[in-house]
Amino acid sequence: METVRRLRAQYPERDHKWFFLVGSDTARELPSWREISTLRKMVQFAAISRPGDPLAAYPLPGVTRLSFTTAPVSSSLIRQRVRQGLPVRPMVPEGVARIIEERGLYR
Repeated sequence: METVRRLRAQYPERDHKWFFLVGSDTARELPSWREISTLRKMVQFAAISRPGDPLAAYPLPGVTRLSFTTAPVSSSLIRQRVRQGLPVRPMVPEGVARIIEERGLYR
């Protein structure tokens, strides 16, 4: 929520339409998100199908469904690998891997 507020403040032009991309697994959990009503007024949610998780099988009112081939990588998998001390290259760009290491993220 805070990130969306900051972006909207940084780019206040009224012609911006903000999209919040989530995986199909996360899209199903949107109703349980804190302040979801407010967030839905600020952004258009778009869900991307995860491998093995057919997006069309779930009712997702107010969520744009995107269909294209994705890599079998999720943020959850990346965080899990970092916690286990496993490499995340080439799953993430070099700069992202460096920031994760330098800041000790996801440990």
